[in-house]
Amino acid sequence: MTILTILTGTIIAQGVYAGILLLIGNKNPLANKFLGVLVCLSSLWLIDTFLRITNSYLSNPNLYFMPIFYSLGFGPLIYFYTCSITNKAFKFRKRHFYHFIPVIIQALFYFTIFWLSYSFKRWYWLEVHKPITYDLEFNLTLLSLIVYSFISIKRIIKYQKWIKNQFSEISKIHLNWLKILQFGLVIICVFWFLEAIMRELFLFYAQQPISAFSLSLCILLLATGGLLQPNLFSYEIESINEMQDDGSDKTIDIEILTLIKEEMQVKKHFLDPDLTLKTFSKHLNIPSRQVSHHINQGLNMPFIDFVNNYRVELVKQRILLKDFDHLTLNGIALESGFNSKSTFNRVFKSVTGQTPSQFKNAAQNIN
Repeated sequence: MTILTILTGTIIAQGVYAGILLLIGNKNPLANKFLGVLVCLSSLWLIDTFLRITNSYLSNPNLYFMPIFYSLGFGPLIYFYTCSITNKAFKFRKRHFYHFIPVIIQALFYFTIFWLSYSFKRWYWLEVHKPITYDLEFNLTLLSLIVYSFISIKRIIKYQKWIKNQFSEISKIHLNWLKILQFGLVIICVFWFLEAIMRELFLFYAQQPISAFSLSLCILLLATGGLLQPNLFSYEIESINEMQDDGSDKTIDIEILTLIKEEMQVKKHFLDPDLTLKTFSKHLNIPSRQVSHHINQGLNMPFIDFVNNYRVELVKQRILLKDFDHLTLNGIALESGFNSKSTFNRVFKSVTGQTPSQFKNAAQNIN
């Protein structure tokens, strides 16, 4: 019983627990099912490390080749989690099963060999697995994680650009945590790659299971993010596919652009903290895609900046008026359409170049 043993056992237990919560939860159900399976499979995979550091394999060599290795499924599961968490219209179809053929083969291999005799396992380990398939499995897992992580990061970047044209408030749905963790996964893969080179060139095998720990911790952090992530797509919005702009239409109708600005300014739709592009478009009786195109191309800004500019302008006006002296800056922000202090401070400074406090102090000095 060592600190390393306790740590490994804790990660496994927490992973299984988090995986079950994700599988049975109601938030983002399809996405969290992919994530739940990923966390459970990574916990099973870490059992191998647990058996190594507790010397269980030495006391019972027949435990080798237990059907707990599904590492070739990690990459696809991360990718499909990203697809379903960033696209309301995503559905898992038959063609997507092709991504899981490698892990199915991996699972069948371990399920088959586990039930064979110990003498065969020993022969296979010495003659085939140790010199060939052990490193092959490691390298294929590494390659899979690199490919699927890069594809997933591209999808998140595309999603983050898209939500700026759908919502006026994105602090709870921007998925920065997911992008950061997937970049972290890429960094882990870089160290895995160095380890793979050391194996191939110098037959160096690390004594401590650093790669297993780092990947398992990263996946456990993904599970935490998935559990804490509020429901996405609870509002009526266009799907990411419907809103794709191929850039072929460069025309701007000045009348429509004027109508968009007048509708926002006169009706003050920006006071709604949950305003979406689709809701605003319904007020205009103009298709969402056309409204988005005119804001993007005509005003050279996404929908979120278009709305927040009106909110910031109203905050500035109210700071200058004595009628609002009884309200704090945060209170004025909430009355002007913002729904969080952090978003208000960040947006206000990006628009004015000053923090709200600096702007208020400067206004008071002038008066």
